[in-house]
Amino acid sequence: MKWAAVKSCPVHGGDVKSYDFEAIRGNPGVRGALQLPIPDPKLTRGRVFSGGVAVIADSWYQAKTALDALPIEWTIPPERAAFNTANMRAALLAALDAPGRVRVDQGDVDAVFARAERVVEATYYTPYLPRARMEPGNATVLVTDDRVDIWIGDQSPQETRFSAAQITGIAEQNVYLHMCHPGGGFGRNGNGPQAEQALMIANANRGTPIHLLWTREEDFIGTTYRAMGTARLEAALDADGWPLALEVRTSMQQDGFGPDASFDVASRYYVPNYRFSNHTANFHVPVGTRRGVGQAAHEFYRESFIDELAHAAGKDPYRYRRELIARTELPFKADMLKALDMAAEMAGWGTPLPQGIARAIALEERGAETGNSATISAMVHTISVSRDGRVKLERVDVAHESGFGLVNPLSVKKQIEGQITWFYNDAMHQACNIENGAIVENNFNTFSLTRIDEDPTVINIEFFPTQHWLVGMGHDRGTSVQAALADAIFQITGKRFRDLPLRQHDLRWA
Repeated sequence: MKWAAVKSCPVHGGDVKSYDFEAIRGNPGVRGALQLPIPDPKLTRGRVFSGGVAVIADSWYQAKTALDALPIEWTIPPERAAFNTANMRAALLAALDAPGRVRVDQGDVDAVFARAERVVEATYYTPYLPRARMEPGNATVLVTDDRVDIWIGDQSPQETRFSAAQITGIAEQNVYLHMCHPGGGFGRNGNGPQAEQALMIANANRGTPIHLLWTREEDFIGTTYRAMGTARLEAALDADGWPLALEVRTSMQQDGFGPDASFDVASRYYVPNYRFSNHTANFHVPVGTRRGVGQAAHEFYRESFIDELAHAAGKDPYRYRRELIARTELPFKADMLKALDMAAEMAGWGTPLPQGIARAIALEERGAETGNSATISAMVHTISVSRDGRVKLERVDVAHESGFGLVNPLSVKKQIEGQITWFYNDAMHQACNIENGAIVENNFNTFSLTRIDEDPTVINIEFFPTQHWLVGMGHDRGTSVQAALADAIFQITGKRFRDLPLRQHDLRWA
């Protein structure tokens, strides 16, 4: 077996202009080099990544050392190099004012706003987010004249078999995947381009097994991201602070999942006049699934805005949510009310807390408006902020439905615990920015992670039975920690922050 190290153009969609193999030909263990083209979308089911260069050697260290010394010139489209976080964010905001795709339009929103005496408006922002899995992309491939063997941890093995057949010209029934455990997937592991790159290298070296291993930096480049996004929510309130009309506009990147990745933001709460529309902007960074698609961001928008409306109305945020759900005719509203009531009781909602500690409550649901299947929970997050701005998630109380029954309740508990930590990371720390078209944070020295002293001391989970099938537990649980952190920080510091991650803000208070 030989080893391969790969370096791709740092700007997504860029390609190799030239490289000088003669500069490394004599390096220890080096066996060759191969230019990797930008994958043909026909080979990769529409996924497009950067072109690059692979060096093959007797060991991975030898391959990487030679690759680091290899002179490479890149061809980067100027329009892609011109992208940065600031102008991309500005494009998303501008898209909110352009005509969008109206997904829900109930009542007469414009008429209510025209005569409204009190309007609350907020704009929220979420950044690009990678999976940042512990195991960098890798695959071992052996190509012979009539067979392909692939050893890989893969969440879409059928797509990898398809790519293998397209790249090698060997019939798909002669492509064998030996499935390994992925060291983290979160919506995309294996299914390109690590598999495609390894296949291209092995196809050029038939009869020799090739083990491709990405560096951490390469793993950040060779991935899709959760799309950056923004949302503007505007509500007209009556004299008692209840919403009469709500206008929700969300803006996401037009690529891959596009506007269909945007879930209806607010119909879980009663508003007699409601309009929801999607808006898009065109960027070059590939986007895809990452613990869901758009819902994690949209629940941050929705639950944050409900907290702001409750504050504007001078009402308790738990009671405010409860009343708005009780007024709906949603098929599973009784289950949503049960979740809120349980979580509030578990957390001792309303009992006094020391200065510097606050509670925030939020609803989490997926599919509850359909009447078919749903996953419903509510969480109360108890959060402290020290005077010098250090945030600690002290406790989480979770009321979660079990549907007709859980096969393995312990597994579900572990999934919830993991997702609380995951979305705490998103809320407090994680973001990938763009500079000159390239990802800036591409390793853990710049891409921040939660430290163990930030994790909650207690995660208290209780289940309650319901009479419907669950949508699932694989993602979109624990998303409420994002809005809860923002609201608790507001309660303690008096500062309202609407863009993530929260670590970028001054969280100190006196």
